[in-house]
Amino acid sequence: KNPVYVFFDGSLSMKGYVVKQPPQDSIYVDLLDQLTSAAEDLGSETLYHKFGKKIKPLNEKEVVRMMQENGYDCPDSAEKCELDNKETRLDKVFKAITADKSGTYIVTTDLFMSSKDLVGTKKARLTQPLKEILKQGKSIGILGVMNSFNGIIYDIPTNEGGDITYANAKKRPFFVLIIGDAKNV
Repeated sequence: KNPVYVFFDGSLSMKGYVVKQPPQDSIYVDLLDQLTSAAEDLGSETLYHKFGKKIKPLNEKEVVRMMQENGYDCPDSAEKCELDNKETRLDKVFKAITADKSGTYIVTTDLFMSSKDLVGTKKARLTQPLKEILKQGKSIGILGVMNSFNGIIYDIPTNEGGDITYANAKKRPFFVLIIGDAKNV
């Protein structure tokens, strides 16, 4: 049994998955609960993290908060939160995954990134660690789940060159990435 690392996307758009929207059920909250249980069964130790602009370790209380609206609220100043909560730095998560070759990694995210994160050197920061993971003989499983959504989607690019937000989505997919040895994925 090797360690299991769980990464929760802490960007503000993820909050929409945990906000109740009766009569629709949120699969997201139930799945997070099941994933945390499975992670603890799978590994010798389970380490939890939240990521946005940076990666932050989580204690058990903070893990429970990721299944609640307040798990996505930022305690810092409004300006600092604005910068941190609207970024999904998957590249940092993928880079961290290459550090412990024996671990299994579970990442929950909406896979939404700004278009500026998908060009040039920023794109390479995202794809290079994935290539390294595959070169190590690891497997990557991706599960997409449609879920109720009651929130805001940020940084949607426009044809004019700027970006907008969108708050009328009632359903939206989220994704679970499992990375590690094929038998664990």
